[in-house]
Amino acid sequence: MQIFESLSFDSHEQVVFVSDPRSRLHAIIAIHSTSCGPSVGGCRMLPYRSERDAIDDALRLSRGMTYKAAISGLPVGGGKAVVFGDARTQKTPALLASLGRAIENLGGKYFTAEDVGMGPADMAEIHRTTSHVLGLPAEMGGSGDDADVDVFAPSALGAVLDDHTIGRLKARIVAGGANNQLATTRHGEALRAAGVLYAPDYAINAGGMIRVTGEMLGWTSDEVEKRVTGIESTLHRIFGEARNLGVPTNEVADRIARERFEPPELRHDQAKAQGF
Repeated sequence: MQIFESLSFDSHEQVVFVSDPRSRLHAIIAIHSTSCGPSVGGCRMLPYRSERDAIDDALRLSRGMTYKAAISGLPVGGGKAVVFGDARTQKTPALLASLGRAIENLGGKYFTAEDVGMGPADMAEIHRTTSHVLGLPAEMGGSGDDADVDVFAPSALGAVLDDHTIGRLKARIVAGGANNQLATTRHGEALRAAGVLYAPDYAINAGGMIRVTGEMLGWTSDEVEKRVTGIESTLHRIFGEARNLGVPTNEVADRIARERFEPPELRHDQAKAQGF
């Protein structure tokens, strides 16, 4: 697989492949951006069907973490670690220790936390070999079926909104905690065309990122709470601009996020291409 030509590659700063035969660790650590600060993002362990799937997941998720941090005005960037394997049968203290050493070797460019297949006890184990560990809660699983409801809240893995599922939606609002809910960016327009209000995932579910950033920087609980409640005003801005411009909410959210972490000349070219 040629990473630079992957549709999931988005000017990532660094992609690290980790292999340790003794602990049987095979992992990928993707650092999307450190322009605003060290990259932050959870570590997940899944039995990926292929190396390509694992790479795509790491690239997409790390990019999403950058946008999540930027839309919330946090002084951090986005990263992600993915581990090949079944978390129920293949996760061992030796594997977690090896992963911690790999993270430590990055010199503080990436801080890890909980995610799918990794819980608090695993973070404690990883912390034995690296100080760059934070306490992000794991996402809860859920069903992808959409019943006759007002709000559809994706809360498990990503890419749940595609040509098939959008056509079946009965809800008029999509607002959930899962990352990378859109299968592709064009599905934001598909939701708008279908009359569905979409709350961009990395904007609405930024509470965990805010909390672990506060943990890293020593913020008070009041400061963390203030930033979490600020998610509401961010969403109002996104919805208002999308309505006024007649564009999908995900396009507006992406533009706002890029304003906070991309070089001005690159932002100008992207905005011009999108008609902003």
